Amino acid sequence: MSVSAGHNKPPSSAHPLQQRLFAALQACWSPSAADRQPPAVVVAYSSGADSTALLHAASCLHDLLRLRLRALHINHGLHPDCDRWQQLAMQQCAALKLPLTVIQVEVDSTAASLENTAREARYAAFCTQLQADEILLLAHHQRDQAETVLLHLLRGSGAAGLAGMPQSRPLGDRGAMLLRPWLHCSARQLRDYCREHNLKFSEDSSNLDPRHDRGWLRSELLPLLEQRKPGAIANIALSARLLEHTRRLAAAQLDQLLQTLLPATGSATADNSLDIAGLLQHEPLLQHDLLRNWLRSLRLQPPPRQQLQTLLEQLSTAAADRHPSLLQPDYVLQADRQRLHVHARSQPVAKGLSWQTPQALQHAQFGQLQLLDAAPNRAARQFETAITTGLTNWPRLQVTARIGGERIRLRDGHHHRVKSLLQQANIPVWQRARLPLIWHRNRLIAVADLFLHPALHRWLQRRGLQLQWTPAAALPRHQPDKRNHHEQASKL
Repeated sequence: MSVSAGHNKPPSSAHPLQQRLFAALQACWSPSAADRQPPAVVVAYSSGADSTALLHAASCLHDLLRLRLRALHINHGLHPDCDRWQQLAMQQCAALKLPLTVIQVEVDSTAASLENTAREARYAAFCTQLQADEILLLAHHQRDQAETVLLHLLRGSGAAGLAGMPQSRPLGDRGAMLLRPWLHCSARQLRDYCREHNLKFSEDSSNLDPRHDRGWLRSELLPLLEQRKPGAIANIALSARLLEHTRRLAAAQLDQLLQTLLPATGSATADNSLDIAGLLQHEPLLQHDLLRNWLRSLRLQPPPRQQLQTLLEQLSTAAADRHPSLLQPDYVLQADRQRLHVHARSQPVAKGLSWQTPQALQHAQFGQLQLLDAAPNRAARQFETAITTGLTNWPRLQVTARIGGERIRLRDGHHHRVKSLLQQANIPVWQRARLPLIWHRNRLIAVADLFLHPALHRWLQRRGLQLQWTPAAALPRHQPDKRNHHEQASKL
């Protein structure tokens, strides 16, 4: 991607940092967007030295490139000088005639990691403020990158963590882009820029506070490394850059391996699942990478490494009739029939639901239950009369979830365990918990529309009705073959 020919390049006499900024914008600027209108650029402006230099450099390119430029200031409220920094940000933007948006965020000062909590709040605010095709500029530089790499190294991170911060990436779900144009520049270059242009900026003493991990790295460890090995910061940042290149190549190969574990397009198992046997044939570290890559492709946050390790151990030793699972805040990993599935986490129903026919019953977990005319050509009036008449003999039903041990009588006159029927019908494990069980006077008369008690079957036949169950929209797109299920029921 490149900037359209209609936009001039900065003159050769422009400051090197301005030229770097232009080159970074050019690399991530969509030609189609550029042809329609000038690029929309947002500077994350804290009023510190780094972001002050970035805001000024962007403003210098403002007229030349016809940028739509604005600034965004996040006030965390964690420092006594926060309001003073906000005032300075407002003054600087007014002097440059640039619009400024100030966002107040709440940060839990008692959080275990104040740095992480503040960063999460800051990026959440960015996502809410950015619009489609906007480019958010952040002033991170070499030292920031070196600190990030060392922090990840101390946490035992893999290649993705040790590659540090990417220079650019998508941000949020509105089509915005995050860009760090000066990631390969030194902190001194940015300070020198501020001095050369007589720019005022704020100083945050907490940046050097050794009580915080990043502050300790910045104030104590990195100076020692630079003293022992001059250029250490630049070399750490360079290593991250090289590792990111290697990681991208490995990611392409990982995607190819992952494709061999996914269901074939159009197959009966075309859902969110992985082949367990295929997964376990790889060496342990690669198993982790495949799982994490798969979950990220589904826009899910992978579990911690130790949790994944426990799940993989369970998968490798579980008997055929066992279904190891891993519960996460918003999804569940569940083994079933030699495949590892992922599905949305559902909330259990606290108590039974009352279903007064002929109205349809809808529920977030159970989906929809309704009575339909078994003969579509019958007049609607006759159908309404039929189900209204039936209410006198079949007043009110109860709908519950499975808790285990339920039995239902089928047309062979015998009672069958619901669990066995669902296993025979190949209903996925996670879907069994979402199936509605229908009761009348403490007697189980239906498992969704898959298995019916003879009394319910006769009642429906006499009135020309059929019971229809539609799974909730949140369910995986697995739809059981109801025709086969009814055939099995009729044979029992």
